[in-house]
Amino acid sequence: MLKIGAKNKGLLHLDPRTMLLLLVMGNLAVFIMPSVKGEILLTVMILILGLLCGVYGFSFKLALIYFAFLGIDYICMTVFNSHLSNYIALFVRFIRKVLPCGMLGGILIGTTRVNEFMAALSRMNIPKSVLIPLTVMLRYFPAIGEDTKKIKNAMKMRNVTPGFLGFIKNPARTIECIYVPIMMSASRRADELSAASVSRGIENPLKRTSIQEIRFRTVDAICVLAALLYLIFIWRI
Repeated sequence: MLKIGAKNKGLLHLDPRTMLLLLVMGNLAVFIMPSVKGEILLTVMILILGLLCGVYGFSFKLALIYFAFLGIDYICMTVFNSHLSNYIALFVRFIRKVLPCGMLGGILIGTTRVNEFMAALSRMNIPKSVLIPLTVMLRYFPAIGEDTKKIKNAMKMRNVTPGFLGFIKNPARTIECIYVPIMMSASRRADELSAASVSRGIENPLKRTSIQEIRFRTVDAICVLAALLYLIFIWRI
């Protein structure tokens, strides 16, 4: 399970602003991607970044899913080459292109604490109307992931199988026992996070401070330079 602000066990700890810039550049790279080779190179680069930052399980999981989808796409287009396989390949290709950006977002969430994120954005003079939703979102999705895992584990004890096969076998019971509690938990989490943010002074008009030093380092410059060189490389292909 990906946890926000988990203790960094990796070799790198990037500035939150660097991670946001890399996320934007990653989305731009996916948008202008000219070939599958460039897409594979991007995924490998993000995988290396995730391993260096200490986000091991999440990075490996999404990388395996990416290469599995790549294999499904290749098989559908070369082996079967029918209308149905083309539709499947198109669907898989769409999800596959989103995975590198999902990996970058997961690395950002897994290596950045909320106070670091808020302090970094405050130094960029980001307005509160943008800063507060981003901060709540950074904490919201990991919390929902934890609740979802607990709900699924509890339903397994009641012989309710979570996942696609369980939904096919008994859709009504799956919706009642898994998806409805997840939706109720998501609504409750949103209220709890909003109340916790207000009680911690998220709307304080004064400039936010952080006990941890937040500044650009050499490693941040190297990562940004590598991303720029990659964008130039795929642009010239």
